[in-house]
Amino acid sequence: MPLGSQYPQPLGRRALLAGGLSLAACAGPNHAERVAPVEPHPPSARAALEARSFGQLALYQVGHSTHVLGLGSRLLITDPWFSDPADYVYRHQFGVGLEPHQVGALDVIAITHDHGDHFDLPALDQMDKSAVVVVASDSMKSAVKRLGFREVEVPRPWERIEARGLSITATPALHYGYEINYVFSEVGSSARVFFGGDTAWHDGIQRVADELRPTLALLPVDGTHFGPRGRAVVMNPEEAVRAARVLKAKAVIPTHCQDVVPSSLGRWLFPRPAGSVGRFLAGCRRELPDCDARFLAPGERFLVT
Repeated sequence: MPLGSQYPQPLGRRALLAGGLSLAACAGPNHAERVAPVEPHPPSARAALEARSFGQLALYQVGHSTHVLGLGSRLLITDPWFSDPADYVYRHQFGVGLEPHQVGALDVIAITHDHGDHFDLPALDQMDKSAVVVVASDSMKSAVKRLGFREVEVPRPWERIEARGLSITATPALHYGYEINYVFSEVGSSARVFFGGDTAWHDGIQRVADELRPTLALLPVDGTHFGPRGRAVVMNPEEAVRAARVLKAKAVIPTHCQDVVPSSLGRWLFPRPAGSVGRFLAGCRRELPDCDARFLAPGERFLVT
């Protein structure tokens, strides 16, 4: 039985299309062997950050949109995705900085939406069941509860909750299907992180800037379109630069840019602009010289100073 087949998955339009691509994907290049991460896996998510960053704002890159964030003494992980393929099509381009059974103790798991490269039920089932899980919808809450997690929250856009010493504000997103984004901070701290999941550009980003003033912004950049002539469902590099300019964060990290679609049919149905990370970083250097913009490969760390 393939990993994850015992976990029910949402069957939206994207999943149905992706299922039809599974045979075509098998005919494409073999991406089953992952490229190794930058460093050997640390023994836990906390160990990945704590030695150099305890009490500060730090990030450890696991892969794609999966980030370990250290906010003071608190630890959270975003959009866990470890199992290949996601939605029958998407695979990690590089290795992951941790495997799910290595993550260890967490305070919060925050998930923006139910697409397979953000909401990995088999991986979640191997993670700390005492963590508070924050999700976008009641159906996601039910799926997470069935895994044995006891505390699951479903905030609505612009709702603020507190969980394990963390302040979490849900913000709107624009994507195919329902999604929320988040701003995280340790309670009482002015250091805040905006996590943009894989949202497209929308005007709510201005309100995030005005009211929440993030220190660090994690911005999607791959510019995925739904269909060869369809609308953009993820920010492209230029829109991500615009978001960085509006948010005025001290540092920005491109996210949602470490996967591959092996099949040519999949790439035709979900086209993306070429060189998205390079275009984003070049745009930031040109337009935002005071902003620390950098790409993190799996296994790399970043400390906001």
